[in-house]
Amino acid sequence: MNTDTQSCAKNIRPASSVIHRKDGVIIECDMPGVARDGISLTVENDVLTIKGRRTKTQQGSPLHRESRSSDYARSFSLDGGFDTGRIQARAEAGVLRVFLPKAEAPKPRQIAVG
Repeated sequence: MNTDTQSCAKNIRPASSVIHRKDGVIIECDMPGVARDGISLTVENDVLTIKGRRTKTQQGSPLHRESRSSDYARSFSLDGGFDTGRIQARAEAGVLRVFLPKAEAPKPRQIAVG
């Protein structure tokens, strides 16, 4: 996995950590205020793209506002050594955790000659 990440234009790039494990990699992205249904993950051409949308909640007239609706986006280049069909993701307490399992190494096989 290439940890040189790309930012998607006109979005907030969430702070991220990449953690190596013997069975794969965990990517943690800070996405405060983003609900689970506001997160999308896609893999295309060996690039994992994470997007999220935080919408503002208004329950009255604001007296002061520092937070705003925002779109998060971050892309990670994968090196092909991952089983993208088994990626798992969960969001909890404003942190998205994505597990990228390593792909199994090809096993040698005997080929019969006919």
